[in-house]
Amino acid sequence: MEQEEQSIDLARYLSVLLRWWWIVALVVVLLLLIAYVYSTVAKTTIYRAHATILVQEARSGLAPGLGDIGASQQLARTYQELLTTRKLLQRTIDELGLPLDVAGLRSGVNISVRPGTSLMDVKVQGSDPESPVKIANTLTQVFIQDTETSRLADIARRQAIFTAQGATDAAAAALVEAQLSALGSISFLEEAAISIPSVRPSTRNNMLVAGFLGAFLGVLLAFLIDYSSNKLGSKEQVERMFALPNVTSPVMGVMFKWSDRDVAPGKFAVRDYPDSIYAEMYRQLRTTFRFVVSSHPGNAFMITSVAPREGKTTTLVNLASALAGSGNRIILLETDLRRPTLHRYFPETNGQGGLSPLLMLDRSRPVASLLCQTSIPGLRILACGAVPQSPADLLNSPRTKEIIDELKKECDILLLDSPPTMAASDPMILASYVDGVVIVGALGETHVDAFRDSVGMIQKSGTPIVGYILNKVRSRGLGYGRYRYHYYYYHHKEDEAEPSGIGGNGARPDFRLGPVSTSRIHRQIRHLLSRNSHRRR
Repeated sequence: MEQEEQSIDLARYLSVLLRWWWIVALVVVLLLLIAYVYSTVAKTTIYRAHATILVQEARSGLAPGLGDIGASQQLARTYQELLTTRKLLQRTIDELGLPLDVAGLRSGVNISVRPGTSLMDVKVQGSDPESPVKIANTLTQVFIQDTETSRLADIARRQAIFTAQGATDAAAAALVEAQLSALGSISFLEEAAISIPSVRPSTRNNMLVAGFLGAFLGVLLAFLIDYSSNKLGSKEQVERMFALPNVTSPVMGVMFKWSDRDVAPGKFAVRDYPDSIYAEMYRQLRTTFRFVVSSHPGNAFMITSVAPREGKTTTLVNLASALAGSGNRIILLETDLRRPTLHRYFPETNGQGGLSPLLMLDRSRPVASLLCQTSIPGLRILACGAVPQSPADLLNSPRTKEIIDELKKECDILLLDSPPTMAASDPMILASYVDGVVIVGALGETHVDAFRDSVGMIQKSGTPIVGYILNKVRSRGLGYGRYRYHYYYYHHKEDEAEPSGIGGNGARPDFRLGPVSTSRIHRQIRHLLSRNSHRRR
């Protein structure tokens, strides 16, 4: 369970990045542009000179041993600190007549010891090609002279003390000889030559840093915007925030967003694109819907949404078509008397009367006689008819309940298409006439507060909410994209198995054209052509 929760959180974080990827890209591009402009404007040429010093401690034998090498390395690390003392830097400034102070010179000098050796590197940088060379060589010479002078002065001091204590001249000379033989050496191994030019600031390094910084800030900004946008972001968020009593998962279905190229305006997936992944998802919704409503008494359910243009009517007609396709007797009742839209999907309902005439005039006419049979077997519609002047007053009447009760007897499932909860008071009126309510929301569009208000309004009516349907989910993102992959993988594998010559039952593939098999025939033909080309090879 813990691993499952972690995978859900990871998918949620990745979905946030995919939803706001353009924010991340914009911040990265902006910082890269700033870094490039800064590097171009502030570009200067810096010259570097490099001198090398060899430090050797006195040998304890004819050949240097490990002790001598270790002592030389330790001494080199000591000299590394001495080379940048104020005394040596000031002498270098005085000898060269540099227009610098000690701090300014120290900022351009870098002393390092090569790992595992007693070699010291003196590196100096400056804005002209000659100064770094002079500074590196002069500083090294001043250091060597100062070190040797200090050593000789120390030997002379010891000799004077030895002589003052009554030592003979021969003994003093022997002491001096011993002191000199114990001294190590500091040699100028490689003088600085022509400076190596370099450009600062480095455009490449600056843009690399700007890219990483932009990615970090972009991701941070994306999560801040997603957190403050206050919109439905994922199925898990809806399940966590709007749980329903005695329901494990209140989200009944997740519907992919499509373009007009996928599903043409005025058409819907289940009827007009039965082989599409969108139709398959509505068939999955049908299964979940039937399972959920089977535990609720009654057969009248209202489909509503929070705000307009969230896919409520599209969900309704596809769900009704999928239910009718499985043998159920379905009736669609258009109770959106303000902006009716069912006639766009079912042109056969035009001129057939509707709900508003029944509420206003034809009170004695049987409701069943006005039902319009659609092109989908088992699916009938009672459309809106003429748009009335006061829809709320018409719906808030006993006649509305009488019509709904009569229609419930004529079908297995009655589905009501109502206005959005935030746009009119009609859903609150209609909710008291039905047995359950389904709320449709759009991921990335529906505000959390508005969704919460809609849920609260329906719950106040006393009618149970049977579930939620989430629309406009981006199918190519992480998380939900796996559904598209599994769908195409399964169906393509199925199609590859069918046209492979003789099937498992000895029958040839069926190439008869039908209303729903054209796209499959095209895939079969392409598969056969591909197999023949491989055989010729």
